[in-house]
Amino acid sequence: MRIGKKVIIVMIIAIINISLLFSNLNVLAIEGVKEPLNTFQNDDIHIQVEVLNSKKMTLKYTVSNIGEKEIQNLSLKHISEEEKGIHFIKQSFTINGKKLIGDEVDTFYKEEKLAGSNMYARNIQGLHIKSKESIDIVIGAKELNKEQSPKVIIEQNGQEVGHLFIQNKVFTEEKGTKDEKEQKIREEDKEKTIKEEKQKGREEDKEQTVKEEKQEIREEDKEQTVKEEKQEVREEDKEQTVKEEKQEIKEENKEKLEVVEEKKQDENLVFSNSIPVKPNGGFDTPIYEERLKGNLVQTGNVTLGLEKDRYTRGSMGRRTDKYIVNVDNDKSTFNSSTGVLPPVPQSGKVKKAYLFWTAAMGAKGYLDGKSITDLQIQQPVKIKSEDGSYKDVFPNSIRKEVGLPYIGSYFAGYNGDAYVAYADVTNAIEDYNLNKPITVANIPQLSNTNGTGYYWGNWNLIVVYEDPKETVKDMQVWEGLITQRGYDWTHINIKNINTPKEGNFKAKFSYYASNGTPAENDVYGKDYATYDFGKGKVNVKNHLGNAEDANDGSMTEIQTDGTNELVTKKYKGYNPDWTNSFATDIHTYHLEGPNQIANNLKDGKISFKAYNAAGNIYTLNNVTFVAEYDSPNLIVTKKMLNTEGQEINSVKAGQEFLYRIEIKNNVSNPLAKALGVQGYDKLDDYLEYIPNSITHETHNGVENRTDQQKDDQVDVIGGNEIKYRIGKGANAERGGTLDVGAKEAITFKVRVKPGSNITEVKNTAYVSGKDVLNNAIHVSDSVTGHIVVPDIPAGDLRLVSVPDTIAFGELTIPSKPTIYSPSQINGKLVVQDDRPEKNAWKIYVKETEPLTLDGKEQLIGAMRYVKGSQQYTLGETAVEVAASISTNNEPTEVAWNEETNGIRLFIEPSPLIKVGMEYKGKLEWVLADTPM
Repeated sequence: MRIGKKVIIVMIIAIINISLLFSNLNVLAIEGVKEPLNTFQNDDIHIQVEVLNSKKMTLKYTVSNIGEKEIQNLSLKHISEEEKGIHFIKQSFTINGKKLIGDEVDTFYKEEKLAGSNMYARNIQGLHIKSKESIDIVIGAKELNKEQSPKVIIEQNGQEVGHLFIQNKVFTEEKGTKDEKEQKIREEDKEKTIKEEKQKGREEDKEQTVKEEKQEIREEDKEQTVKEEKQEVREEDKEQTVKEEKQEIKEENKEKLEVVEEKKQDENLVFSNSIPVKPNGGFDTPIYEERLKGNLVQTGNVTLGLEKDRYTRGSMGRRTDKYIVNVDNDKSTFNSSTGVLPPVPQSGKVKKAYLFWTAAMGAKGYLDGKSITDLQIQQPVKIKSEDGSYKDVFPNSIRKEVGLPYIGSYFAGYNGDAYVAYADVTNAIEDYNLNKPITVANIPQLSNTNGTGYYWGNWNLIVVYEDPKETVKDMQVWEGLITQRGYDWTHINIKNINTPKEGNFKAKFSYYASNGTPAENDVYGKDYATYDFGKGKVNVKNHLGNAEDANDGSMTEIQTDGTNELVTKKYKGYNPDWTNSFATDIHTYHLEGPNQIANNLKDGKISFKAYNAAGNIYTLNNVTFVAEYDSPNLIVTKKMLNTEGQEINSVKAGQEFLYRIEIKNNVSNPLAKALGVQGYDKLDDYLEYIPNSITHETHNGVENRTDQQKDDQVDVIGGNEIKYRIGKGANAERGGTLDVGAKEAITFKVRVKPGSNITEVKNTAYVSGKDVLNNAIHVSDSVTGHIVVPDIPAGDLRLVSVPDTIAFGELTIPSKPTIYSPSQINGKLVVQDDRPEKNAWKIYVKETEPLTLDGKEQLIGAMRYVKGSQQYTLGETAVEVAASISTNNEPTEVAWNEETNGIRLFIEPSPLIKVGMEYKGKLEWVLADTPM
């Protein structure tokens, strides 16, 4: 029988049965909380949501920092089901009145599906606000489900700090007064009357237009018949095509109504920023020019082709089996294709990137609205890397050409328009793996697949990358829109070229054009092209060797020996990988100076000419030029060698090995000498330099160097830093000259200090110099080796036994917090160390399960460990109990539960502790020979 109300505590490791002195339970009444609508505030943040335009559903968020510290990484997460809640128009995003465009939008806005649910988050993110300052965010919404108030979770640094609800009525128009309602009714009646009158007028105009256009059709049919007799096609094909064209012309009678529909369609488009559509021209000033160590590469593909003849030489003109390319299986895209860049070194980093895209626009009003408008070509395209997600790309520039023959229709003779756009996509692709396929989608292009015009749709990605192991090059990119449509030559003058003044060098140029067609299957597809880079005019030939069909709808690389390679076959991963590029021409010509391109060249020229007045009508969209510069190309290579001189990638602690630093001026231009070349290598603390082990390899052989400072080309400073001066003329004071192709090497011995707690060893060599114009050069290279752990002989360190039960007996709950010692401990704490080398070990304890009642209610923080005057609350973090080192292989019993040390129970009065109930918990003991 119990006397009074007491607590019985028994543990299996820790088991507690508690009876309370308290007989009454305090019932906490939870008051109904009113959810915040359109506003939120805590000690640091105030957020107010208001509507600026209820009709267009435009939201304004005013976010204020009312605290004393700067707010970092604040996010507003709008949570709802996929088809519910707010659907934002991300291109309408402004912050403090500034319109965000392109990649700026992705910085502050993100949409994502929440893992493990059908909910979506539409996030305004990445906000930083200084103390006592505010920012205004304005963003348009496409729709709001009327039955759901969107919940906005407010997070700071990834932690939720609160939430608010956006009230549905914020998106509805305010009720007007009675007079306003009556006025609105009168205005609606008036508007209805005007609409009816306009509709009547349109029907009368339409009837008159049909009469006039029927007469035009009869005249056009007559003229068409004359044209058909002159065509060099089979009569049965002509007859079928003429019928199709007549049907298209009849449908064209709806032109006036189509204009209205076109305007309605354009009203649904969204823009980052409307930009003016410029006329043809360009190619005067480069949009990019820079001198750097690296290279320029490019890729591209088509988004429009034919159902057949994909690997043959079919022309787009006259054909009625056109095919929209869409390879990505993504419901958000209406066309897409994938390209592959030539191999880029792993050390290559994106410096600059441009995406160009172009398409035929068709004839305005022709084909029942299937031509594209000036507003549609301002829509974003999309780009993504392999396994990545799409990013929207808005054009930075758009050019348009009008009245191109046969663009609208071949047999009906309709002229049409075309455009080219480009955007700086450096930020969009800077994190891409450049050796993986890249996909571009949603090129604004004609959707009519049975028209006979010379259509096209395609894109071209140009990437400039930096790489310390590449030669220095001058790189330039021009943009424009120039159309070649007749006998006269069109010349593109490439200015501000800087080829080396003498000696051998490499160069290349490229151009991107559209509506090139294979002349073998289209008599009007013939055209000519030439280039002149100071060595006389060179006739361009297509990949079949035909100089009368330079632009033949192909994407190729032409090597210095004339080899002409289709890139869709050379680089795997193109999708589609067709050999017929359907009116798309992207050609890169590799040149070797001074044989194919002159030294000290300042200007060059590319020229184009059609075969005849009605010949291959095509547009030139961009040109690039790359040439090596008169600059040294210092390449540093650092290696780890064993003492026999063989390259290695791992060592044992205490093992001696060699570091070899090779420095080469890897360039062929005789003017590209490296002057004042010197370097240094500083060892980390875990590495020990072996004295007097340095050798210096030059064109004269291998020589030993001393550690002493200022007596030869190498100094050792502080025992861990090696400075060296190399090249012809190098001495104890300054670096010398590395001629073209020259190489020198510095080698020295080191070892990993025993006892170093590391798993790898890494070291970097740095080299500097300058070119003949006194421009500084800095290069480096690193090498990493792994530390091999020696085999450990048999034997181990283990816990033989631990206490299996800790009980605290019957306890009376005191009136103040109290610490209790165990009343019973079953089992001992014993360590066995059989290791040949006895190292220190430690025992730790932690709580894996808090004291718990029936698997539900818990006493958090009740279990403690006392060590002298220190008291530790047991939880997930391990607490050190004992530390020792075994002197033999005998078991060691650890005395851990003494008067001043050991497991304790902490109890304080609380209505949450249940009377007469049993609590259980678990402790875990850990033995380790390293700190935890």
